[in-house]
Amino acid sequence: MDDAIWLATNILKSLLLPPTPLLIIALLAMLAARRARWVRGTGIAALLLLTVLSMPAVGAALLGLLEADAPPLSAQQIAQIKDSGATIVILGGGRRLGALDEPGHETVSEASLERCVYGARLARASGLPVVVSAGMPEGQGTQPEARLMARVLREDMGVREVRVEDRSYDTLQNAIYTARLLGGGHGKRVVLVTHFYHMRGAAAAFAAQGFEVIRAPMGHRASAPRTVLAFVPSTDGLRDSSIALREQLRRVWYAMRL
Repeated sequence: MDDAIWLATNILKSLLLPPTPLLIIALLAMLAARRARWVRGTGIAALLLLTVLSMPAVGAALLGLLEADAPPLSAQQIAQIKDSGATIVILGGGRRLGALDEPGHETVSEASLERCVYGARLARASGLPVVVSAGMPEGQGTQPEARLMARVLREDMGVREVRVEDRSYDTLQNAIYTARLLGGGHGKRVVLVTHFYHMRGAAAAFAAQGFEVIRAPMGHRASAPRTVLAFVPSTDGLRDSSIALREQLRRVWYAMRL
């Protein structure tokens, strides 16, 4: 059942977020262009919007709206979490299958690796225990993402005390199953590690399970210097725009479910 929900959710997301809907609109408009001028105009507008969303400067601006409410921890805050009695919870960001250079041909994605690096840094600085949370909703491969993350943390980053939550298929379930793993969330603190753009929804999901959430966002980059190339459409620009729009959509979806 979880697999079917995950698949349906991702299909819907693909249909709602660029570039798919804009390409569909443009295609339909071009096919019907001979019948009405306004249809041709719609197609042109869709292509222009796709071009704008593909500009790195636009993607950075959209990410900047999310970055503003997820500032990084200061050095003082990192020092203070040592005595917080919290558990560091690192959320998964995807797997890389067909990884011929890795044992079992499976490993963590770039996003998951970035989260593991930051979580390991916090663990070394604080001595706090670590939980990794992510499952295998797509049903492919042999290892849940959380187990791959735990292997990277233990073998490559020297973090020995790692507990694994490997049943969840989305952020809401990350919170639910982590609460079960820790014996309930009420009154317990977690240092939540995920990308800045994902933090607001993730923190709300964990707070709904009774956790006191210390936000530890990472991956900030929207404020990086820009050159003239920032206004040249690219796949990186479209990726950043898609991430920002996806997270805004996710916030609405979570607000309906929490």
